[in-house]
Amino acid sequence: MNAGASYKIDFASFGVALKYLSNSLIGSGFQGSGFGLDLGAKFDVMGLFNFGLAIQNATGMMFWNANKEVDLIPYTIRTGVSAQFDLEGSSEKERSQVTGEFETYEPNSKRYLILSLDAILTQYENAPTVVFGVEASLHRFVSFRAGAAIMGDNFGSYEFFPMTTWGAGFSLKNPLEEFDANLPFAMDIEYSITSDYISRYKIAHNLSLAFRFE
Repeated sequence: MNAGASYKIDFASFGVALKYLSNSLIGSGFQGSGFGLDLGAKFDVMGLFNFGLAIQNATGMMFWNANKEVDLIPYTIRTGVSAQFDLEGSSEKERSQVTGEFETYEPNSKRYLILSLDAILTQYENAPTVVFGVEASLHRFVSFRAGAAIMGDNFGSYEFFPMTTWGAGFSLKNPLEEFDANLPFAMDIEYSITSDYISRYKIAHNLSLAFRFE
C-alpha cells in the first residue's frame, strides 16, 4: 500500500510516496512488515527534453517476526532523459477569456514518438543498468511501447544487452470515445508483458483499466 503527493511548477514537478510493505513465506509462519519512502523529481529542460531523478526506498526497514530482526531495505536510484517528437503539426483557435479575441495554440500531439534512456543503480551493485525505451502513438486511440536493458549486470558480469530487464505493451486510450464522446468518464486499457525474476517462466503479464471522471 502506498500514499503519495506531488507538487508542480512551470518547468518541474516533485513527488513523494510512503509505502507500507508486507511479505510472508506461505506455510512457514515467517513474515514481516515494514515501510519505504520514495522521492522523485522531473524537469522540463527548455522544452527540448525531460530529465528525471527518483530514489526508491530512500529510507526503509522490514521487521521480521521469527527472530525479531530488522533489515534495512536497499535503495535504488533511477535517473534518465526522454524526448517527445510530434508526428503531426496542428493548431487550434480558442477565444481568450481575458480579451475575447481568438488565440492560436498548439494542442498536445495525438501522434508522437518518445525515446528514453535510463540508468538504474541499486545499493551494493557495482554499476548501473542502462535501459532504452520507446513509445509510439500512430493513432489517437492506441500507443505501443517497449524497452530493454542495453547494459547491465548479469550474475556478476557486466554485459551488453544482458536482457535482465525487458518489457513491451500497448495502451488503448479511451476507445469508447469513438462511439460516444459525451460519456462522463474516460477509460484507458493497458497491457504489458515484462521480465520477472520470481515467476515460474520468468515472465509477468499486467492488465490495467483506468477510469477518469471529469
